[in-house]
Amino acid sequence: IKAEKNNYEDIAEKSIQAKHANNPELVALYMKQAGQPFKAANVATDELVKDIQEFVKSEERRLDEEKNQTQLIIIGVNILIAIAGVVIGLWISRKIAKPLTLVTDAAAKIADGDLTQPPIVVASGDEVGQLAGAFAHMDQALRENIAHLVDLTAAKERLQGELTAARDIQRGI
Repeated sequence: IKAEKNNYEDIAEKSIQAKHANNPELVALYMKQAGQPFKAANVATDELVKDIQEFVKSEERRLDEEKNQTQLIIIGVNILIAIAGVVIGLWISRKIAKPLTLVTDAAAKIADGDLTQPPIVVASGDEVGQLAGAFAHMDQALRENIAHLVDLTAAKERLQGELTAARDIQRGI
């Protein structure tokens, strides 16, 4: 561009000299030549604009690709988080459900009259653990009450047998 500027200044100076020399044909020739550097500058400018436009388009494509990759990464991370949430949810539900199943099964057996099962042991200190502890306490108290009732019934039968024997002896006298 600097060389074209110098060339234009040379042509402009020659054109002024031709005008002072009163030579209109030479002035016209120089004026025609003066337009050529502007055409070359316009062509160079057009090429620069095209280069800039191509660069902008390539950057837009690159940014679109980066955006798409980022979106895929975000989707992948969200899927992993969802899977982790499901796994953790299943683990927690099983952790809660297993002790509840133990308590439910023990309650069903006790309701059927089976007091031979071992006591329930749940190590957690949460509400489910407290429920299992209360159930184990109830089971133990029920066993003790039944054992006490069996002892009382045996004592009653023994006394009733002795009373029957005594009555028979009195009737025989």
